[in-house]
Amino acid sequence: MDSNFGEKLAELALRRSNEFTSFIRQILIICSTIIGIMVSLKEKKITDTGELISFITVIGLLGLCTLIGLTLLYGEIRTLDRLRIALVDQENKFRSGDKTISNIVISPTEKIFLVFAKIYYVTFGLAICSIVAYSYIAFS
Repeated sequence: MDSNFGEKLAELALRRSNEFTSFIRQILIICSTIIGIMVSLKEKKITDTGELISFITVIGLLGLCTLIGLTLLYGEIRTLDRLRIALVDQENKFRSGDKTISNIVISPTEKIFLVFAKIYYVTFGLAICSIVAYSYIAFS
């Protein structure tokens, strides 16, 4: 096995974290922009019940998507903090003379944030579908 395996693994994990964070931020920007546009461009009071329900559904799903996205960003920060703590522990063990330490430190994402990620993708997809439905109801 390559002696730089741990460094390559750490570099790959950092790159993945950065890409995931960037992806989440892009979707957050899209969601907040669509909410702002829909609320600000609403000209009149909604009198049709179907249109009102679809409008509230769009705003609600985009808001939920934003909250879950922020939670996922927090999850990335929490994972990096856990990794930092694990590295400090490894350094302390090394300095104390412990010979059983490993070159590779792993801090997997907590299961709740993996569930949130799946819910995030589904919520964003439902929000896009609800925008299409709202457009069809409002402009037909």
